[in-house]
Amino acid sequence: MGKLIRLFSLTLLLGALVAAVLVPGGTASGDDDSIELVPLGVYEGGEEGASEIVAFSPKKDYAYVTNGAVNAIDIIDFSDPDAPVLVTQVDLSPYGDGVQSVTAAKNRVAAAVKNADDTQPGNVVIMNLKGDVKGVYEVGVLPDATAFTKDGRYVVVANEAEPVCDPENEGDLLEDPPGTVSIIDVKKGSVATADFTKWDGKEDDLRDQGVRIFFPGSSASQDLEPEYVTISKNGKLAYITLQENNAVAVVDIKGGYVSHLLPLGYKDHNAPGNGLDPSNRDDAELIQNWDVLGMYMPD
Repeated sequence: MGKLIRLFSLTLLLGALVAAVLVPGGTASGDDDSIELVPLGVYEGGEEGASEIVAFSPKKDYAYVTNGAVNAIDIIDFSDPDAPVLVTQVDLSPYGDGVQSVTAAKNRVAAAVKNADDTQPGNVVIMNLKGDVKGVYEVGVLPDATAFTKDGRYVVVANEAEPVCDPENEGDLLEDPPGTVSIIDVKKGSVATADFTKWDGKEDDLRDQGVRIFFPGSSASQDLEPEYVTISKNGKLAYITLQENNAVAVVDIKGGYVSHLLPLGYKDHNAPGNGLDPSNRDDAELIQNWDVLGMYMPD
């Protein structure tokens, strides 16, 4: 088989979400470029929604898995990949209404938990690798993805702050809380908030550049929705996808501010190689060029 490759994945099995270790299982059809992945070990979290986001600590061979069914982090020992076993479960209900994500680095784990009120700030819970809670930090509305800098000092949090619409008519906006990015300095025990207010009043300029500002009446700082975080190798910058807005935000971590918005522009579906099938109602496949533009919408 060659060198063992451990790949943590989420798989739907008998209606329950599970965390699995996958390894190359040889070629699928004799073609050396083909790889078939087969489960080596599986941990079943229980009911549907019991596993979603996975973080891994090579220091202890532990996987940290969000368990949305019970608002907790499942800590799973994968030191024997053939037989993963639950070590403990960290209850997050004292810190919010629903776990959103988890990440791990060095000796720490960070879990994002939303508020029961979708317009109010959530929390990020910092734990050691055993799951002992070491700190709780209030961040922005609906904290989504989290990421540690390489040295483990900072945690960058994308606060999505989705708009709250009338449940009877989803087109009617009730409130649009501002999207923000929180930077937790674990060493100092402080939180800085990077917002998008400097783009308020410049919504038309953003649209001209290819940024999607959607809800009528919402400012740029309200409409922009941070979703996912990655951090530069030197730990100075964070790049935040704005999925609903077709853009990426650049955050100065130490300074605690958004430095740039990078619009992703449009895809010309009339250009060679950019064809698409524009209808799902004609029971036919018709991929060809059309005189329309599409947004990339990064996830």
